[in-house]
Amino acid sequence: MEIMNGKATLGDKKISIAIMSSFVVLTSQYLVLIYFNLMETTAGSMIQLFSKLIVGFFYVVALPTVLKRNKMFFFITYFIGIVIYATNYFVFTENWIHLNDTLFPFFFTSLPTFIYIYSLEDKNILMNIMRKTSVVVFFICLFVAILIFLENNTVGEYSMSLSYYTLLPLIFFLNDLFNKFNIVKLFFVVVSTVVILALGSRGAILCVLIFIILKLLFQLKKLTYTKFFIYSVLAIIIIFSVFFIDDILQLSYEFLSNNFGIKSRTLRLFQEESLHLSQRDVIYKNVLHEIAKHPIIGLGVAGDRNYAGAVYVHNILLEIIAHFGVLIGCLLLFTLLFMIIFALKTQDLTRRDLIIIWLCLGLVPLFVSSSYLIELNFWVLLGLVVQNIKFRKY
Repeated sequence: MEIMNGKATLGDKKISIAIMSSFVVLTSQYLVLIYFNLMETTAGSMIQLFSKLIVGFFYVVALPTVLKRNKMFFFITYFIGIVIYATNYFVFTENWIHLNDTLFPFFFTSLPTFIYIYSLEDKNILMNIMRKTSVVVFFICLFVAILIFLENNTVGEYSMSLSYYTLLPLIFFLNDLFNKFNIVKLFFVVVSTVVILALGSRGAILCVLIFIILKLLFQLKKLTYTKFFIYSVLAIIIIFSVFFIDDILQLSYEFLSNNFGIKSRTLRLFQEESLHLSQRDVIYKNVLHEIAKHPIIGLGVAGDRNYAGAVYVHNILLEIIAHFGVLIGCLLLFTLLFMIIFALKTQDLTRRDLIIIWLCLGLVPLFVSSSYLIELNFWVLLGLVVQNIKFRKY
């Protein structure tokens, strides 16, 4: 029995490391590209290819464990994915270029991630690997931020990649803070927030706000006097900040600009009276106009790219409806919503924390950026909620 438990633990470690390896490898890759100014160069492309091979190696190492546990689920999932893509190649010939672009990340990153998470047996092992990964990613992002603050390197006006890399340690340690106060974790949270505000994008801030709201909703059910005091102080600070938000934003912007030469795009956009959508409103209108022309069958998988300026529509709701039509698209979205709500109602606190964390890492960003076809974090969330249905059933 001990030998069997040991093998299960080793298998879960392999799966967890495979899933989290992309965070460490991609953040390290980002540091190298920034430090040596290799962005959009041939050498930079080679480094990116090498990074993918490293992540692929960890996935291959964990593959035997996954196949041993869920071989049938593995083949059924891939069969469904192949049928969907083959059908779209046949019906939506105008989408071939974009289908080809998403083919590799979907079948070699997204689907494997979904199956690997579904095959995980010990959630605590995943949580421990996430903690170690968050620490490593934090210090890499901090080093990048220091380089930029010292004006040794630049990321341009802002860096969406840096903000979403930093989001992992921020949300993970914020979750720990909600569960138990710790000064070191508070340091991680504060520094990560500063990095995102100074150098990142508003989408990451939205993820943090959604996370705080979700945690508070569940924390209030087991409210103690200490937590009530802490929440009251936080509420007072937030209310005070709202009244003086313009002054706070202006002072923060001037401090970064005058002392470090950083003109924070996020802080500047927050000061604007009108909502700045970075041309997303134009993309939304174009895609909605085309959906109205083809409400039944939609535009096909990756079809939104034809009407969004060769990029995705930057909104998972519109993207899924565009890909599958209004009827099937809405059915898929309601099914996803139902599964997430069902998963959040679990009494297993660790499992719930995992779902909340990955909800804010994998789903919330898709309302303003990226695509569900290529977003690894979304498929981690999907694997967790589907696995939760199996867990609750047993």
